Order: sequence, then structure tokens, then C-alpha cells
Amino acid sequence: MNAARLLRAVRLILAFAVAVSFLIPVVWMLFVSVKTEGTPIKTLIDWFRPPYTFVNYVSVLSKTPMLRWMGNSLFIALVKTVLTVLFTSLAAFAISKIRFAYKNAILLFFIAGLMIPGKRRSFLCMRWSRRWTYWTATWASFCLGLPRRSGLLF
Repeated sequence: MNAARLLRAVRLILAFAVAVSFLIPVVWMLFVSVKTEGTPIKTLIDWFRPPYTFVNYVSVLSKTPMLRWMGNSLFIALVKTVLTVLFTSLAAFAISKIRFAYKNAILLFFIAGLMIPGKRRSFLCMRWSRRWTYWTATWASFCLGLPRRSGLLF
């Protein structure tokens, strides 16, 4: 029983260490964003020392349409999420209810497609299409990514 508790404690400590390691860049980014421009940085601790200012945020919000960009991003994310849930639910229902040959192979194909990041697929598409113009490459990238966005193919 003690070995099981020790193993659980080690796993918990490792999970906590991984979580903290993922939070460190976020904390660093927040501290750097409130530093004044031109502040000399000589050591690591200088990143986190005062003076702090929110002038950078005021500048970005007053000189750019940042709120409009955030609204556009929110709209696209909501539409994409709704369409993805709709299409993947329909596809999952069809795959689960209809009996056909190679059902498990198709399911593995879908799962493997979900494991390939979108940026990697875009990079491969661009390497294959070096002679294409900007618009044909953009259209091809969109068409290749559309089934992925809908959740039907990789």
C-alpha cells in the first residue's frame, strides 16, 4: 500500500511540475508586456522587476482596431465550433450505426488525421505546390483543410 501511495505522490508532483512549466511562459509574457520600452535587461530577474506600466495596452487598444479583431476571431471560433460539432456528430452517428466493411480502418484513418497538426499539413501542401501562384496555393490549402475543419477527414 505504501508503494502505491508513493507512486501516486510522485505522479502528482510530476503533474504539478509539468503544469508549472507550462505556466512559466505565460507569466513571463505578462510581466514583459507591462515593462516600459527600453528598460535595460541584464539578468533574468530584471524581467520581473518594476517599473510596470499599462501604456503598451493603451497604445494597442487606441491605435489599432484590436476589439474588432477580437470580435472577428470570436465569431470565427464560434461558427467553426458549431459546424465542427454538427458535422462530426453526424459522421460519428453514421459510423456507429451503419454496418459496413472496413469500418474500423476508416475510424483509424479519422483518428490518424486528427493527430497531424494543421500547420504541418499546410507546410506539406506548400512544398508540393512550389510552382503554384499565391491564389491557387491559398485555394488548395483551404480545400485541403476544409474536410479537416469539418471533422470528416484528416
